[in-house]
Amino acid sequence: MVGGSRPTTIAVDVNPATRAVVTGTETYTREVSARLPRVAPEYRWRFFASRPRAALGVDAVVLPFRRMWSQVRLPRARC
Repeated sequence: MVGGSRPTTIAVDVNPATRAVVTGTETYTREVSARLPRVAPEYRWRFFASRPRAALGVDAVVLPFRRMWSQVRLPRARC
């Protein structure tokens, strides 16, 4: 917590977990993102992806954008 007022917000790119073909990277992203709020509840977690995917284990905000979405759209997202 910064300044004791409200929790620090951390934005996480969960885009790998939304891919159609599931390999190690996709599984790792899904598993880590699902555990983050439990192991660090003092932070406010916001998960973002450029496309929707069911059963991510987190509530992800979808910011549609084909290329470089995390560099262009993520900084402008409201956390």
